[in-house]
Amino acid sequence: MLEFIGELFLLFKEFKFWKKNKNSSNKKNKIRPVTKVLILGLFFILLLRISLTFIELNPKGKVTKERLGRIEKILEKNKKDLGVYPSNLNIIIRNNPNRKGITKDGWDNEFYYQLGENGLNYFLASKGPDNILNTKDDINNENVNNPNNE
Repeated sequence: MLEFIGELFLLFKEFKFWKKNKNSSNKKNKIRPVTKVLILGLFFILLLRISLTFIELNPKGKVTKERLGRIEKILEKNKKDLGVYPSNLNIIIRNNPNRKGITKDGWDNEFYYQLGENGLNYFLASKGPDNILNTKDDINNENVNNPNNE
C-alpha cells in the first residue's frame, strides 16, 4: 500500500515536471516505465468499473427474485401453520404493512400464483417486463412445485 502511495506521489511530481517543461525537446525520457504501467493499470481499473456499472444485471429482476424468495418463505410458513397454501396470494399480506407491495414484481406487475388442485403445491412466477406468462423473460422460483407438471 505504501509503495502504491509512493508511486502516486511520484506520478504527481512527474505531472508537475511536465507542466513546467512543456516545450522541452527530450520528451521520451520524461515518463518512467513504472509510471506507464501505473497509468495503464488505472485506466483498465476505471474501464472495468464503468463496464460493471452498465452491465449490472437487471436490477428489477434482482428485486423480483428477492420478493419471490420472501413470498416462498411466507407461503411455507402458512402451509406449516394451516396445512395448505393460501388460495390467493393477497392473503399473505394480512395486516402487515411491510408486506404491502410484496405481491408485485420489480416491474410493478402482480405475480402469477396458481394453487395446485390439492392445495399442497403451487406455482409462483413473475411475468417479466413484457407481463406475458410463459415467455423467456419470466422469472420463477426454482424451488417451488409447478402444478402443471404433475
